[in-house]
Amino acid sequence: MNNECPRCGQGSLCVATIKRTRQTIVVCDECEALWTEGKEPTADGFQDLVTFLRSNGIDDGWDALEIDETK
Repeated sequence: MNNECPRCGQGSLCVATIKRTRQTIVVCDECEALWTEGKEPTADGFQDLVTFLRSNGIDDGWDALEIDETK
């Protein structure tokens, strides 16, 4: 997935899986806006990557993710 981020307009959206939980997310490689699976990426419907991970007990940042290069 290489769509332009609707939040910052500069980054690309990536499909990723959180290694520990196996949850699929969409995240911007520039501003770290995050959308959970099933949520349409919009400018006002995002969460912050680090905040989301920490709320789930994960402090690894990008290292906690497996990026799906095929999407």
